[in-house]
Amino acid sequence: MGAVSLTAAGLVAMINFRWLEVIVHRVVQPGTSRFDRWTVLRILGRMALLVGLFAALLAVPRVDPVAVAVGFSTLVAALIIEGLRQVRVGGG
Repeated sequence: MGAVSLTAAGLVAMINFRWLEVIVHRVVQPGTSRFDRWTVLRILGRMALLVGLFAALLAVPRVDPVAVAVGFSTLVAALIIEGLRQVRVGGG
């Protein structure tokens, strides 16, 4: 069950990050920002996805909370490592 928890958390973290990237790209554009209904629905979808995962963590007794934490942390660690690599190499 730990492998399933790790995979599910990693998948949710990747989807969450991708949706956040799209939202920021749409809203924070020079000139006209596009904060429309689709952007609001994506924000609500992100929140619903996270609430669903945390509800599953509390409701299903066999879900491994350590594996879920590691699954979420892998994406963050990868972003930090990539950012440090870009700084060291000299830009991007």
